[in-house]
Amino acid sequence: VRAQAEKMAQEQVARQVEMAKVRNQMYHLLTPEQQAVLNAKHQQRMDQLREVARMQKGSTMMLSSSSNTLQPQ
Repeated sequence: VRAQAEKMAQEQVARQVEMAKVRNQMYHLLTPEQQAVLNAKHQQRMDQLREVARMQKGSTMMLSSSSNTLQPQ
């Protein structure tokens, strides 16, 4: 099982590396204006993901603190 899992993980890494190469090639086919638009959209998406992570962390902290205060009697 371990050998199969390691083989699958290595194959996944190889696929990710190949996709990164393809994305890089595609990016360099874009005009500078297109690259700027893509970069702006990427930054916007990263900001959204950070906000979601921040909200999830906040709600997890709230649940954790509320479960500490609500003890069964």
